[in-house]
Amino acid sequence: MPRNVEFKARPRDWEGQLRLASEIAPVHQVVEQEDVFYAVARGRLKLRTVRDAGGTRLAAALILYDRPDRPGPKTSDYHVVAVPDPEALGAVLAAACGAERVVRKRRTRLLLGPASVHFDEVEGLGRFIEVEVAVDAATSTEHAAALAEEWRRRLGVRTEDLIPGAYADLLSGPTAPRP
Repeated sequence: MPRNVEFKARPRDWEGQLRLASEIAPVHQVVEQEDVFYAVARGRLKLRTVRDAGGTRLAAALILYDRPDRPGPKTSDYHVVAVPDPEALGAVLAAACGAERVVRKRRTRLLLGPASVHFDEVEGLGRFIEVEVAVDAATSTEHAAALAEEWRRRLGVRTEDLIPGAYADLLSGPTAPRP
């Protein structure tokens, strides 16, 4: 199962932190994402649709992941499957599992080696920073955790800024997907 080390945080200085991150790692892309979360027995299951600024669908994927809900860098195990018809799969998943929450965000993504730094503007929640460091043959879990911690320090993210769970956890009440 693929793995990464990640954290989410509330920014103290969005523009300053984005500028600092951009000096270290160039902006890779800016996209609109919609994540529909479904009720499952273990972990979290979401159907992600990614669109460019013009609304053209770039990709869709079904993502199952499991990670502890605690602040700070944490290990996440996940599976990702490309989805050619997200509307049809979403209808089946909603009928079978029930859609729990919908998270919509504008994501500015920066890349540096195994690290992906996201500046997210989440509908109904505000702005966040998320750092994910991929674990692979060249990057151990320990090294990924050290890189995530290095990004936390570089961006000036304090312990009290860290978010323990998913954006979906921060939304109040169930949210229905858009038709």
